[in-house]
Amino acid sequence: MPPQHDPSGRDAATGAPGTPSPRTAATAPAPVRFSEEPGAAADPAATRHRSLATVDDRLHVGAEAVTLATPEGFATVRFAEAAEVLAHPDGGRVLTGPDGVRVAVEPTLYAMLTPERIAALDAALSATAPRAALRTAPRAPEAVPRPPAGEDPRGSALSSRTRAPAPARTRSRGRTAGLYLACLAVAGAALAAVRTTFDQLGAAHPHYTVAAMFWVLTAGLVVVARDLRNPPKDRTHVPRWWEMGDHFRR
Repeated sequence: MPPQHDPSGRDAATGAPGTPSPRTAATAPAPVRFSEEPGAAADPAATRHRSLATVDDRLHVGAEAVTLATPEGFATVRFAEAAEVLAHPDGGRVLTGPDGVRVAVEPTLYAMLTPERIAALDAALSATAPRAALRTAPRAPEAVPRPPAGEDPRGSALSSRTRAPAPARTRSRGRTAGLYLACLAVAGAALAAVRTTFDQLGAAHPHYTVAAMFWVLTAGLVVVARDLRNPPKDRTHVPRWWEMGDHFRR
């Protein structure tokens, strides 16, 4: 019987470390080897992709390297130095560097990894590391990495911190009545603000204190009406200010 390989990469016959098969290499977790070198994260032209499984992880795909940015550091594989590139028919790519660092480029695990961007990655790999590419057999559906249970691959209605579906918006009758009253109050305050403002514009010695108070009151009533229109909910889905660049780069 030919020797078998277990998932740990050890030869079943000798117990010595062996060479993992392509299937094992594709499904094994990436080594935890991070550095301070940003790699593709420092490339302004690199595309950034939010992880659908881990809140703070970002995948940077550049013209010369891919980098997984985490709070622990950066894991980078440069195309010209890639020791192995597994290309799955479903669009997943697994790049392994000479130091054993493995970065998985999985469209099912990162937002906005479109077929066009995978094609651009393949073109860059073909130009720099054609010998490292290895086409694999189609993966079984259960072998394709997926976000944790309950995740939406599009990430459209999920909280960015809790990764839980956003609660449905409901409005009671009392809140609806309060919303209509708030709208009437906004209209009245805005009308008073406009009237007092124009009255002061035509005065010999204008005083805009009262007009400013009406404008502030109008703004406050607008905020109240907005909160009445949108019931309180988990606001952790609001992007943090340092993540706003991800939405503009898409």
